Amino acid sequence: MIVKKHNNKIEISFKFDRTLISLIKTFDGREYNPGRKSWFIPLAGSQPAIDELAGRGFRIDEELLK
Repeated sequence: MIVKKHNNKIEISFKFDRTLISLIKTFDGREYNPGRKSWFIPLAGSQPAIDELAGRGFRIDEELLK
């Protein structure tokens, strides 16, 4: 379970989990990329989402912590 910067978005990757998918669907601007099997949210205004994901055990990439 990892959260990392990808261009001007944040990529959220994890194994299939209905509870986590429900959480991700609460984030504004979310998009699913089936090719990468990842969710993406806009970088702008993402701090609350990052905090929520960190609290659920996601590893947050160092670049996002700056």
